[in-house]
Amino acid sequence: MSRLSDIYRTITALKAWFMASKADWILMSAVSDQQPELIGLLDHPKLHKTPLRKLLAAALIIGLVFHGTLLFTGSFTETYDAFIHIFLGDHYARDWFSTWDQRWYTGFTTASYPPAVHMGIAAVGSLFGDLRIGFVVVMLVGVLLLILGVYRFSRLWVGSREAGIAALLASLASGIVEATHLFGQLPTIWALGLLLNASWHVGRYVKFGHRQDLIFSIALLAATTAGHHVTTLFGSVFFLGPVIVYALLVSSRPTKKLSGPITALAIRRVAASLSELRRSIVLTLSTVLLLVVVVLPYWLWTANDPITQIPIPHGSRANFLADLNLGLIFFVIPWGLFLFGLPASGLHYLRQRQWPLAASL
Repeated sequence: MSRLSDIYRTITALKAWFMASKADWILMSAVSDQQPELIGLLDHPKLHKTPLRKLLAAALIIGLVFHGTLLFTGSFTETYDAFIHIFLGDHYARDWFSTWDQRWYTGFTTASYPPAVHMGIAAVGSLFGDLRIGFVVVMLVGVLLLILGVYRFSRLWVGSREAGIAALLASLASGIVEATHLFGQLPTIWALGLLLNASWHVGRYVKFGHRQDLIFSIALLAATTAGHHVTTLFGSVFFLGPVIVYALLVSSRPTKKLSGPITALAIRRVAASLSELRRSIVLTLSTVLLLVVVVLPYWLWTANDPITQIPIPHGSRANFLADLNLGLIFFVIPWGLFLFGLPASGLHYLRQRQWPLAASL
Protein backbone atom coordinates (compact mmCIF):
# COMPACT_ATOMS: atom_id res chain seq x y z
CA MET A 1 0.00 0.00 0.00
CA SER A 2 2.85 2.35 0.79
CA ARG A 3 4.36 1.79 -2.67
CA LEU A 4 0.99 2.35 -4.35
CA SER A 5 0.55 5.55 -2.35
CA ASP A 6 3.95 6.81 -3.53
CA ILE A 7 3.08 6.01 -7.15
CA TYR A 8 -0.25 7.84 -6.77
CA ARG A 9 1.49 10.91 -5.37
CA THR A 10 4.02 10.83 -8.22
CA ILE A 11 1.25 10.66 -10.84
CA THR A 12 -0.61 13.51 -9.13
CA ALA A 13 2.56 15.60 -9.10
CA LEU A 14 3.18 14.87 -12.80
CA LYS A 15 -0.34 16.01 -13.67
CA ALA A 16 0.15 19.25 -11.74
CA TRP A 17 3.55 19.77 -13.38
CA PHE A 18 2.09 19.22 -16.86
CA MET A 19 -0.70 21.75 -16.26
CA ALA A 20 1.69 24.35 -14.86
CA SER A 21 4.33 23.76 -17.55
CA LYS A 22 1.77 24.12 -20.33
CA ALA A 23 0.66 27.48 -18.92
CA ASP A 24 4.29 28.50 -18.43
CA TRP A 25 5.11 27.70 -22.06
CA ILE A 26 2.19 29.72 -23.42
CA LEU A 27 3.06 32.74 -21.29
CA MET A 28 6.80 32.52 -22.04
CA SER A 29 6.01 32.44 -25.78
CA ALA A 30 3.90 35.58 -25.38
CA VAL A 31 6.82 37.35 -23.73
CA SER A 32 9.24 36.39 -26.49
CA ASP A 33 6.98 37.91 -29.15
CA GLN A 34 7.37 41.40 -27.70
CA GLN A 35 10.43 42.94 -26.12
CA PRO A 36 9.45 46.21 -24.42
CA GLU A 37 12.00 48.23 -22.52
CA LEU A 38 12.63 46.74 -19.11
CA ILE A 39 12.74 49.43 -16.45
CA GLY A 40 12.79 48.28 -12.85
CA LEU A 41 11.79 50.40 -9.88
CA LEU A 42 15.39 50.73 -8.73
CA ASP A 43 16.40 52.08 -12.15
CA HIS A 44 13.76 54.80 -12.35
CA PRO A 45 12.78 56.88 -9.28
CA LYS A 46 9.66 58.23 -11.02
CA LEU A 47 8.21 54.73 -10.91
CA HIS A 48 8.22 54.84 -7.09
CA LYS A 49 4.44 54.53 -6.92
CA THR A 50 3.30 51.60 -9.04
CA PRO A 51 -0.47 50.97 -9.28
CA LEU A 52 -1.95 47.50 -9.08
CA ARG A 53 -1.73 46.11 -12.61
CA LYS A 54 -4.33 44.05 -14.44
CA LEU A 55 -1.93 41.15 -14.90
CA LEU A 56 -1.30 41.03 -11.17
CA ALA A 57 -5.03 41.07 -10.47
CA ALA A 58 -5.50 38.23 -12.97
CA ALA A 59 -2.69 36.26 -11.33
CA LEU A 60 -4.25 36.65 -7.89
CA ILE A 61 -7.67 35.58 -9.18
CA ILE A 62 -6.18 32.52 -10.91
CA GLY A 63 -4.27 31.63 -7.77
CA LEU A 64 -7.38 32.05 -5.63
CA VAL A 65 -9.55 29.88 -7.89
CA PHE A 66 -6.97 27.22 -8.77
CA HIS A 67 -5.33 26.69 -5.38
CA GLY A 68 -8.49 27.50 -3.43
CA THR A 69 -10.47 24.84 -5.30
CA LEU A 70 -7.81 22.19 -4.71
CA LEU A 71 -7.39 23.07 -1.04
CA PHE A 72 -11.09 23.24 -0.18
CA THR A 73 -11.72 19.93 -1.95
CA GLY A 74 -9.16 18.27 0.31
CA SER A 75 -5.86 18.14 -1.57
CA PHE A 76 -4.03 18.85 1.69
CA THR A 77 -5.26 15.61 3.28
CA GLU A 78 -2.90 13.59 1.06
CA THR A 79 0.17 15.78 1.69
CA TYR A 80 3.14 14.85 3.84
CA ASP A 81 3.16 17.75 6.31
CA ALA A 82 -0.36 19.18 6.58
CA PHE A 83 -1.54 17.24 9.62
CA ILE A 84 1.70 17.90 11.48
CA HIS A 85 1.03 21.62 11.17
CA ILE A 86 -2.63 21.10 12.09
CA PHE A 87 -1.50 19.18 15.18
CA LEU A 88 0.74 22.07 16.23
CA GLY A 89 -2.11 24.46 15.49
CA ASP A 90 -4.28 22.38 17.80
CA HIS A 91 -1.70 22.87 20.54
CA TYR A 92 -2.06 26.65 20.39
CA ALA A 93 -5.84 26.36 20.11
CA ARG A 94 -5.77 24.51 23.45
CA ASP A 95 -3.32 26.85 25.19
CA TRP A 96 -2.11 29.91 23.31
CA PHE A 97 0.80 30.69 25.66
CA SER A 98 2.02 27.16 26.44
CA THR A 99 5.28 25.91 24.92
CA TRP A 100 4.94 22.32 26.13
CA ASP A 101 2.79 19.57 24.65
CA GLN A 102 2.38 16.19 26.38
CA ARG A 103 0.86 14.29 23.46
CA TRP A 104 3.96 13.57 21.40
CA TYR A 105 7.17 11.73 22.28
CA THR A 106 6.24 11.78 25.99
CA GLY A 107 6.21 15.57 25.76
CA PHE A 108 8.13 18.12 23.72
CA THR A 109 8.62 21.89 23.59
CA THR A 110 6.90 23.75 20.78
CA ALA A 111 9.72 26.32 20.90
CA SER A 112 11.53 23.85 18.65
CA TYR A 113 9.56 25.21 15.66
CA PRO A 114 8.61 28.79 14.70
CA PRO A 115 5.02 29.34 15.88
CA ALA A 116 3.50 31.95 13.54
CA VAL A 117 1.66 29.75 11.01
CA HIS A 118 0.50 27.33 13.71
CA MET A 119 -0.92 30.20 15.72
CA GLY A 120 -2.61 31.33 12.50
CA ILE A 121 -4.19 27.90 12.08
CA ALA A 122 -5.37 28.02 15.71
CA ALA A 123 -6.87 31.51 15.32
CA VAL A 124 -8.67 30.87 12.02
CA GLY A 125 -9.67 27.33 13.02
CA SER A 126 -11.24 28.64 16.22
CA LEU A 127 -13.38 31.04 14.20
CA PHE A 128 -14.72 28.26 11.95
CA GLY A 129 -14.68 25.50 14.56
CA ASP A 130 -12.43 23.32 12.39
CA LEU A 131 -8.63 23.41 12.35
CA ARG A 132 -8.61 21.88 8.88
CA ILE A 133 -10.39 24.95 7.56
CA GLY A 134 -7.86 27.01 9.47
CA PHE A 135 -5.05 25.25 7.61
CA VAL A 136 -6.74 25.73 4.22
CA VAL A 137 -7.35 29.46 4.78
CA VAL A 138 -3.86 30.15 6.08
CA MET A 139 -2.28 28.19 3.21
CA LEU A 140 -4.41 29.97 0.60
CA VAL A 141 -3.50 33.38 2.01
CA GLY A 142 0.14 32.30 1.96
CA VAL A 143 -0.06 31.34 -1.72
CA LEU A 144 -1.64 34.70 -2.59
CA LEU A 145 1.07 36.49 -0.61
CA LEU A 146 3.65 34.52 -2.58
CA ILE A 147 2.12 35.54 -5.93
CA LEU A 148 2.06 39.18 -4.83
CA GLY A 149 5.63 38.83 -3.59
CA VAL A 150 6.78 37.48 -6.96
CA TYR A 151 5.26 40.55 -8.63
CA ARG A 152 6.88 42.96 -6.19
CA PHE A 153 10.29 41.31 -6.30
CA SER A 154 10.18 41.24 -10.12
CA ARG A 155 9.07 44.88 -10.21
CA LEU A 156 12.37 45.89 -8.63
CA TRP A 157 14.18 44.57 -11.70
CA VAL A 158 11.83 44.86 -14.68
CA GLY A 159 8.76 46.74 -15.89
CA SER A 160 5.24 46.30 -14.59
CA ARG A 161 4.12 44.20 -17.58
CA GLU A 162 6.97 41.73 -17.15
CA ALA A 163 6.41 41.60 -13.39
CA GLY A 164 2.73 40.86 -14.06
CA ILE A 165 3.68 37.97 -16.34
CA ALA A 166 5.98 36.66 -13.60
CA ALA A 167 3.02 36.73 -11.21
CA LEU A 168 0.90 34.83 -13.73
CA LEU A 169 3.61 32.20 -14.02
CA ALA A 170 3.80 31.96 -10.23
CA SER A 171 0.04 31.40 -9.91
CA LEU A 172 0.40 28.06 -11.73
CA ALA A 173 4.09 27.32 -11.16
CA SER A 174 4.78 23.62 -10.71
CA GLY A 175 7.07 24.27 -7.72
CA ILE A 176 4.33 26.09 -5.81
CA VAL A 177 1.77 23.45 -6.82
CA GLU A 178 4.03 20.71 -5.51
CA ALA A 179 4.94 22.45 -2.26
CA THR A 180 1.28 23.25 -1.56
CA HIS A 181 -0.65 20.20 -2.74
CA LEU A 182 1.89 17.38 -2.51
CA PHE A 183 4.05 18.30 0.48
CA GLY A 184 1.78 20.69 2.42
CA GLN A 185 4.73 22.96 3.24
CA LEU A 186 2.76 25.76 4.85
CA PRO A 187 5.62 27.49 6.73
CA THR A 188 7.80 27.61 3.59
CA ILE A 189 5.01 29.06 1.42
CA TRP A 190 4.11 31.68 4.02
CA ALA A 191 7.69 32.66 4.84
CA LEU A 192 8.75 32.94 1.19
CA GLY A 193 5.72 35.10 0.42
CA LEU A 194 6.54 37.44 3.29
CA LEU A 195 10.22 37.55 2.33
CA LEU A 196 9.52 38.52 -1.27
CA ASN A 197 7.15 41.25 -0.13
CA ALA A 198 9.83 42.43 2.28
CA SER A 199 12.32 42.65 -0.61
CA TRP A 200 10.07 45.28 -2.22
CA HIS A 201 10.33 47.50 0.83
CA VAL A 202 14.04 46.73 1.31
CA GLY A 203 14.81 47.92 -2.22
CA ARG A 204 12.68 51.05 -1.86
CA TYR A 205 14.20 51.96 1.49
CA VAL A 206 17.80 51.56 0.32
CA LYS A 207 17.09 53.50 -2.87
CA PHE A 208 14.69 56.20 -1.68
CA GLY A 209 15.11 56.28 2.10
CA HIS A 210 11.46 56.42 3.17
CA ARG A 211 11.00 55.52 6.82
CA GLN A 212 7.78 53.56 6.30
CA ASP A 213 9.66 51.19 4.00
CA LEU A 214 12.23 50.59 6.75
CA ILE A 215 9.42 49.75 9.21
CA PHE A 216 7.70 47.41 6.74
CA SER A 217 11.01 45.72 5.88
CA ILE A 218 11.84 44.95 9.49
CA ALA A 219 8.28 43.88 10.37
CA LEU A 220 7.93 41.56 7.36
CA LEU A 221 11.35 39.98 7.94
CA ALA A 222 10.46 39.40 11.59
CA ALA A 223 7.20 37.76 10.50
CA THR A 224 9.15 35.66 7.98
CA THR A 225 11.43 34.41 10.75
CA ALA A 226 8.47 33.67 13.02
CA GLY A 227 7.03 31.51 10.24
CA HIS A 228 10.18 29.70 9.07
CA HIS A 229 13.58 30.88 10.24
CA VAL A 230 15.53 28.95 7.59
CA THR A 231 13.77 30.92 4.84
CA THR A 232 15.14 34.16 6.32
CA LEU A 233 18.63 32.67 6.44
CA PHE A 234 18.76 31.59 2.79
CA GLY A 235 16.46 34.33 1.52
CA SER A 236 18.77 37.04 2.83
CA VAL A 237 21.52 35.65 0.61
CA PHE A 238 19.59 34.81 -2.55
CA PHE A 239 16.90 37.53 -2.55
CA LEU A 240 17.67 40.46 -0.26
CA GLY A 241 21.41 40.49 -0.92
CA PRO A 242 21.06 40.99 -4.70
CA VAL A 243 18.43 43.71 -4.16
CA ILE A 244 20.70 45.72 -1.85
CA VAL A 245 23.77 45.26 -4.06
CA TYR A 246 21.82 46.30 -7.15
CA ALA A 247 20.44 49.38 -5.42
CA LEU A 248 23.99 50.40 -4.50
CA LEU A 249 25.19 49.81 -8.07
CA VAL A 250 22.37 51.88 -9.55
CA SER A 251 23.06 54.75 -7.15
CA SER A 252 26.79 54.74 -7.87
CA ARG A 253 26.34 54.64 -11.65
CA PRO A 254 27.66 57.91 -13.15
CA THR A 255 25.29 60.05 -15.18
CA LYS A 256 28.05 60.85 -17.68
CA LYS A 257 31.18 59.13 -18.87
CA LEU A 258 34.10 59.61 -16.47
CA SER A 259 37.79 59.32 -17.12
CA GLY A 260 40.81 58.99 -14.86
CA PRO A 261 42.64 56.41 -12.77
CA ILE A 262 40.68 53.32 -11.77
CA THR A 263 41.19 54.05 -8.06
CA ALA A 264 39.79 57.56 -8.41
CA LEU A 265 36.78 56.28 -10.38
CA ALA A 266 36.08 53.65 -7.72
CA ILE A 267 36.23 56.27 -4.96
CA ARG A 268 33.79 58.48 -6.87
CA ARG A 269 31.32 55.62 -7.28
CA VAL A 270 31.51 54.71 -3.61
CA ALA A 271 31.03 58.35 -2.61
CA ALA A 272 27.97 58.59 -4.88
CA SER A 273 26.27 55.74 -3.01
CA LEU A 274 27.16 56.70 0.58
CA SER A 275 23.54 57.49 1.48
CA GLU A 276 22.34 54.13 0.18
CA LEU A 277 25.23 52.37 1.94
CA ARG A 278 24.34 54.05 5.23
CA ARG A 279 20.69 53.04 4.86
CA SER A 280 21.76 49.46 4.10
CA ILE A 281 23.74 49.35 7.34
CA VAL A 282 20.84 50.82 9.34
CA LEU A 283 18.44 48.28 7.83
CA THR A 284 20.79 45.35 8.48
CA LEU A 285 21.50 46.24 12.10
CA SER A 286 17.85 47.00 12.91
CA THR A 287 16.68 43.75 11.33
CA VAL A 288 19.30 41.62 13.07
CA LEU A 289 18.39 43.09 16.48
CA LEU A 290 14.69 42.32 16.01
CA LEU A 291 15.34 38.86 14.59
CA VAL A 292 17.41 37.97 17.65
CA VAL A 293 14.33 38.66 19.77
CA VAL A 294 12.12 36.57 17.46
CA VAL A 295 14.37 33.48 17.43
CA LEU A 296 15.53 33.79 21.06
CA PRO A 297 13.18 31.04 22.38
CA TYR A 298 14.51 28.64 19.72
CA TRP A 299 18.14 29.51 20.53
CA LEU A 300 17.55 29.04 24.25
CA TRP A 301 15.99 25.64 23.60
CA THR A 302 18.87 24.48 21.39
CA ALA A 303 21.38 25.72 23.98
CA ASN A 304 19.72 23.81 26.83
CA ASP A 305 18.71 20.75 24.81
CA PRO A 306 21.00 20.48 21.77
CA ILE A 307 19.92 18.30 18.87
CA THR A 308 22.01 15.12 19.05
CA GLN A 309 19.94 12.82 16.84
CA ILE A 310 21.36 11.36 13.65
CA PRO A 311 20.41 13.14 10.40
CA ILE A 312 16.95 12.17 9.14
CA PRO A 313 17.09 10.77 5.58
CA HIS A 314 15.25 12.97 3.10
CA GLY A 315 14.77 12.58 -0.63
CA SER A 316 15.80 16.16 -1.36
CA ARG A 317 19.31 15.35 -0.12
CA ALA A 318 19.68 12.18 -2.21
CA ASN A 319 21.76 11.66 -5.35
CA PHE A 320 19.26 12.46 -8.10
CA LEU A 321 21.37 10.68 -10.72
CA ALA A 322 21.29 7.49 -8.67
CA ASP A 323 17.54 7.72 -8.01
CA LEU A 324 15.77 9.34 -10.96
CA ASN A 325 12.38 9.24 -9.21
CA LEU A 326 13.69 11.52 -6.46
CA GLY A 327 15.30 13.72 -9.10
CA LEU A 328 11.91 14.05 -10.76
CA ILE A 329 10.12 14.94 -7.53
CA PHE A 330 12.67 17.28 -5.99
CA PHE A 331 14.35 18.87 -9.03
CA VAL A 332 12.52 18.54 -12.35
CA ILE A 333 8.97 19.21 -11.12
CA PRO A 334 9.86 22.21 -8.90
CA TRP A 335 11.73 23.89 -11.77
CA GLY A 336 9.31 22.93 -14.56
CA LEU A 337 10.00 24.60 -17.92
CA PHE A 338 11.99 27.30 -16.16
CA LEU A 339 14.81 24.77 -16.03
CA PHE A 340 15.31 25.17 -19.78
CA GLY A 341 15.39 28.96 -19.62
CA LEU A 342 17.73 29.20 -16.64
CA PRO A 343 21.10 29.01 -18.49
CA ALA A 344 20.12 31.57 -21.12
CA SER A 345 18.62 34.03 -18.64
CA GLY A 346 21.58 33.65 -16.30
CA LEU A 347 24.12 34.35 -19.02
CA HIS A 348 22.05 37.26 -20.35
CA TYR A 349 21.76 39.07 -17.03
CA LEU A 350 25.37 38.43 -16.07
CA ARG A 351 26.22 40.83 -18.89
CA GLN A 352 23.67 43.43 -17.77
CA ARG A 353 23.33 45.81 -14.81
CA GLN A 354 21.18 43.16 -13.12
CA TRP A 355 24.11 40.78 -12.66
CA PRO A 356 23.49 40.48 -8.85
CA LEU A 357 20.18 38.74 -9.66
CA ALA A 358 21.86 36.38 -12.13
CA ALA A 359 24.61 35.62 -9.61
CA SER A 360 22.00 34.53 -7.05
CA LEU A 361 20.62 31.91 -9.43
